[in-house]
Amino acid sequence: MRLNLLCSDFETSGLDIRENKHQPISCGAIILDGLTLETKAEIYIETQFHADRFEWGQKAEEIHGLTREHLSTKPTMGEGAMKFVEFCLPYFKQTDPITLLGHNPHFDMRCLELWMDEIDLHMTFGHRRLDTFSLGFGLFGAVNSEQLFNRVGVKRSTHNALEDARATVAALRMSRKIGDIYLELLKEHEEGKL
Repeated sequence: MRLNLLCSDFETSGLDIRENKHQPISCGAIILDGLTLETKAEIYIETQFHADRFEWGQKAEEIHGLTREHLSTKPTMGEGAMKFVEFCLPYFKQTDPITLLGHNPHFDMRCLELWMDEIDLHMTFGHRRLDTFSLGFGLFGAVNSEQLFNRVGVKRSTHNALEDARATVAALRMSRKIGDIYLELLKEHEEGKL
């Protein structure tokens, strides 16, 4: 069976998700073929804000543009988690560790854990994660997502979770192209063509 990758991006009600202060409120996720990096499926999910359990940060709202009023008619966090699991099921065996791709995959993994806690389910993630921040810093000296996405030709209009997941995939694909070009140049050099 070929390896699939899970790329996810979350928007939250604030930046402090480690202490359960802020809530993941939207998710963009893409399943990729691990060999070709072709997109197999994608999903966008928004969930209600649970004011009885989490705090809302005005700065976060200014970044992603989602409001509590807009989210009030969306599925609960548990319902969003179930949609996410149903999306993933065709592509990952329950016992296989998932390879996660993200611009900050540790943040996104914590968001996923918060969602999965809502439905008392544990997703197994591999120890290896694909981190486009590290790729971008190493290849281009990009110190944030905006710089990296600009350097790989992605112009984003907002901090939408699915748009950012797509931009993360574009960054991974660009790094693969750069690697392929380097290998071709190395081969030509070894054959004395350069």
